[in-house]
Amino acid sequence: MPSLDSVRTTVATMVENAVYPNGTSSPSVINVPVTVMEGFPIRTDLDITVLAGNGFVSVFETNKERVVTTFQRIFQPITQTPATLTATVSGKTVTIGGTVSVPQAVMVVVNDTGYGYQVLSNDTLNSIASKTAALIPGATANNNVITVSSAYDLQANIATPYSAGEELSRVDREFMISCWTNNPTDRATLGAAIDVYMKMNYRVTLSDNFVGQVFYSHQNQIDSLEKSEIYRMDLFYIIQYPTTFIESFTTITDPFANLEVVGTIQ
Repeated sequence: MPSLDSVRTTVATMVENAVYPNGTSSPSVINVPVTVMEGFPIRTDLDITVLAGNGFVSVFETNKERVVTTFQRIFQPITQTPATLTATVSGKTVTIGGTVSVPQAVMVVVNDTGYGYQVLSNDTLNSIASKTAALIPGATANNNVITVSSAYDLQANIATPYSAGEELSRVDREFMISCWTNNPTDRATLGAAIDVYMKMNYRVTLSDNFVGQVFYSHQNQIDSLEKSEIYRMDLFYIIQYPTTFIESFTTITDPFANLEVVGTIQ
């Protein structure tokens, strides 16, 4: 689930993308190096960086938070491991093809009864066919082809793992993005680039693939350090993000509710 730390890291990445629109190997929007950091800067580090003519941006969460949970808890698919095996039905035969990898399982449904075989890392296409056939009454295997002579209804599928998650709650948390430069022009350019990027990318994918929302709040310009040649701008955004619960599952390969499974699918 996204923690406060991971959300801060996501915001910092967004800031870096705004400051370096062509990547960090290209110049920043103010044509000098810009340090982007999580947390609030140490004054000594800040002074050294800014007085050298470079920019500094910090990303820091404030203590302003509000619970905004308004929906039911519903599992949503997140990731699914693609199958590398195939099981092709033709008449009374099932041909096992593709590439062997784990975890995967073969499910052959014969006359509404399912027979599943968990693939092992040392299996081959031929051994998968042979071991699966051994589970099915009256079935035989020739190389990678399974024949079920008694089948009047024959189906075959490959099971793979997938993950799904549900939102337990959702909160609004205020983040402060502070821009520090040695002149007001660079401060304005840096702040504008970040503000435009954050407003354009108002939906952001978080660490668990759930979506967060970005809302602009307000901004301040601070010139109290002008004598030290440090000009500061604070940009405030509300980041709405969920607390989630992630669970692992296996894809459904037998569509019948009343079934018998011989073997193990994990």
